[in-house]
Amino acid sequence: MTPAEKYYTFLDRVSPMNLFLVADLDRALDIDQVADCWPRFVRQRALPRVQVGADLTIGDGGAVGEFVGMSLPSDGWNAQLSREARAPFGPDRPMRLCYFASPDEGRARLAFVVHHAVTDGRVGVAELQAFIRMLDGQDLEPQPEPPVVVPPAKTYPWQQHRTELSALVQELRARNEAAGPPDPPDWPRPDRAREPRFFSLLLDGAPAAGFLAAARQHRTRAYAAMAATWLRIAARRLAGSDGGTLQLATPVDITGDNPHDPVPAAPVTSIVANRFRVTPGAGWELAAEINAALDASLERGEGELFFHLTRAAHITDPDAGARVVAAAIASAPPAISVTNLGVVDPGSDPPWLRTMCGYLAPTPNQVIFVSGLGYRGRLVHSISSDDTQLAPEIAAELVAGYAERVRTIGAGAR
Repeated sequence: MTPAEKYYTFLDRVSPMNLFLVADLDRALDIDQVADCWPRFVRQRALPRVQVGADLTIGDGGAVGEFVGMSLPSDGWNAQLSREARAPFGPDRPMRLCYFASPDEGRARLAFVVHHAVTDGRVGVAELQAFIRMLDGQDLEPQPEPPVVVPPAKTYPWQQHRTELSALVQELRARNEAAGPPDPPDWPRPDRAREPRFFSLLLDGAPAAGFLAAARQHRTRAYAAMAATWLRIAARRLAGSDGGTLQLATPVDITGDNPHDPVPAAPVTSIVANRFRVTPGAGWELAAEINAALDASLERGEGELFFHLTRAAHITDPDAGARVVAAAIASAPPAISVTNLGVVDPGSDPPWLRTMCGYLAPTPNQVIFVSGLGYRGRLVHSISSDDTQLAPEIAAELVAGYAERVRTIGAGAR
């Protein structure tokens, strides 16, 4: 296991690591058709068979995961997935498939549910596309080998010399102390049962194009524009009218170049954290600050440092690993977590595939978790909160505030 894989394996025992890879369809396929296609797909493709072993290994277990199919109106889809997210994924289980059909609406939702230690949103969405193409009657290229780990090509001074490691840790500690403790106060509360809540937000056509154009005009990543908007909305609601200090957590894919093609590369993840002072007028200046901070953090390998400092990579007992990760979560500052899966190429996807996205329930120290994805000119946001940490009405207010602000930007506001 990589350090990230082991960390997520231990974390699943503390805070469920069910990753949901979701596709919304403009067609209500017959449940029996989807159920029949699922085992055929799994026999051709290795990734759905990969599982986390109780012995802390990851490999092809050879089994076909559970299929859950039901008729369900679209306004119940997120609630059903939220219920699926409450229990740990657990060891020795392969990917499972949920299918919700709403024939009266002519719509449906497919969801791969997989342990986050096995894959990430980017790789998982590509696998979901393959399954939908099989449902469409397309022939697939068999992929009998499970993904291989391709380590990052870059190494950092702190990985080579203990003095460099100590100096970097001290510098990060001083940086955080200078920024001050992040809002909201009295967070997290890790001893409470998990009650995830999922939200969907879709920007279509002109608003999506306008938002991306505004980001380009201000020479910033779409990710930084998303993150700055979330920090601005969260600061106003959670820190008060004068703004506050918020911590931004950014999961980043650092997978190296894959020499094993056509065998796919397993994702290698890092997590970058930075604190920002967010004032009521913060906007594109904050996005530029996020851009610069992310570049500097990646250049120094701060994301890899996150997993190194947990010491999870050296633990061989799952119970001990869970205790270490639980302690780390309990002492972690509250964070807004934002990630961007980029733009997904529709390729030969059928026209009735409307959108795709990825959901992950927030860990106890995450105020809210947001994942963005571009598909067929649409910006898809999957958003999750936890009712035991953030009141549902406040979470809904944050989502509504973000949606309003992004649409305003997309309409041409500066």
